[in-house]
Amino acid sequence: RLQRGERIDHYETRRMHKDGTRLDVSLTISPIRDASGRIIGASKIARDITARKRMEMEAARKQREDEVFVELAQTLNASLDLDTVLQRVVEAAQELSRSERALIFLREAGTETLVTRYQVGAPEMPFADLRIAPGKGIGGLVFALAPADVPSGRRTTPMTRASAKTTWHACEPAGSSP
Repeated sequence: RLQRGERIDHYETRRMHKDGTRLDVSLTISPIRDASGRIIGASKIARDITARKRMEMEAARKQREDEVFVELAQTLNASLDLDTVLQRVVEAAQELSRSERALIFLREAGTETLVTRYQVGAPEMPFADLRIAPGKGIGGLVFALAPADVPSGRRTTPMTRASAKTTWHACEPAGSSP
């Protein structure tokens, strides 16, 4: 286009700064002509649009979060099936926390042992029927140390393990003893 004498407006691309950091830039390139109208060069203006791109990505992320909450609310309103609701909750938790894996553990009736009940994410991480004894491992410690909700006696303990990129959530099923 430049050889045809056309100006290139707001061409967005990524460039590397001399210190090695990546920049989002908007380029405007205009032909430079001599007195006879022949193109003898090009003028280039580069504008750093990294902050704008970051804000656009953040706005898109927030919009997706809102969509996930709306979808979750619709599931909660449309289904009386606990399995359907909790599976959708674990899917939403994974997406919202941007983790590779999300799990919901339920307390085994009559014990303090946590058992994997709902999960989503990386299949190469085998957590099916994972059992965590009270006070054992990070999940068991959080559950064992969590204060009980006084009126119901239930313990709910959300926890994120960023290093493993896994969202953990343990709770007691309704009707179980604290």
